[in-house]
Formats: sequence, structure tokens, C-alpha cells
Amino acid sequence: GNRKKTRNAGLYPPSKFSRVKLQADNELGGEQSDYINADFVYATGNMHHNKNITASADYIITQST
Repeated sequence: GNRKKTRNAGLYPPSKFSRVKLQADNELGGEQSDYINADFVYATGNMHHNKNITASADYIITQST
């Protein structure tokens, strides 16, 4: 069939979300840019490869330089 591809929960580099609008968790109080600028994003649930689907993320991981 013509199913949408999804990703499982786990750690992903922000580039994986270039076509996905990330919704900031209320506890983080962050914005979409916070996830895009992160080194890694831990996302939960299925993230559809569709710009109209929203994915949620539990937390972000940044690496010190």
C-alpha cells in the first residue's frame, strides 16, 4: 500500500526532523528552534515523513564545544 513512513521513538539528529514540525514539550518551554539547534533529539511516538504531521519530543541533548 501507500503508507506513510514513520520513525520509532529514540535519539535522532535534528536533521531527521527537517520535514517535521516539532512541538515543544510544556515542561521544556522551548520552541521549535530549540530542537533544530540541538545535537540530538529524543522523540517519542511515530514521526511521519510529512510536513503536516507534528512530532513530540521529551528532551533535547546538547554537546558542549
